Amino acid sequence: MQGRHGKIASGNAFELITLDEIIHQLSEKGLSDQIALMRWREIHDEKLRSILSETVWVRGEMTRLEVESQVDLVAVEKSSEPNAYLRVLAVYSIKVSLRERFQQDLFWAEKLRSRGMRFCFITLDRDGVLLKAALEGKLTSKQAKMAAALYDRVYLLTDREITHHSRVFRRLEDLQVDLELWLRSS
Repeated sequence: MQGRHGKIASGNAFELITLDEIIHQLSEKGLSDQIALMRWREIHDEKLRSILSETVWVRGEMTRLEVESQVDLVAVEKSSEPNAYLRVLAVYSIKVSLRERFQQDLFWAEKLRSRGMRFCFITLDRDGVLLKAALEGKLTSKQAKMAAALYDRVYLLTDREITHHSRVFRRLEDLQVDLELWLRSS
């Protein structure tokens, strides 16, 4: 079932639940005054939208196009001025499974990472491919290999201890720890 902005209803619900969880984590850590979270459709600042977009050219023509990344969630360092930010700390692709927009992430990870942003993935991992890699250490599937190489972090919804590739594969509870680290780095 498609939701309002073309998203599958379960994907949209997962995105909202994830946003609430991250806001809760930041609040508990006392980081709400320093970090703001925004969904793509809630970004009205043209400068920020531009930073998260890419100019491309139609092959063989002089036609310029602006392509928006439409990342699901953006974490920014707040400025002391109202409704202003200092920098983008991380962007998040939030998906129920790896099949959704995984190929688009290849393009955007490189573009946005070159601008100093961390590119992260949050997933339920319905297929269990990433959790298996994080628990057993075997990067045997194409999806696990690409995720380990492509993303700065992959956050999984699990209460199990991640024992392998823990620099990339993390539990969702670790997200605020990473944001705090990135906030402190310049």
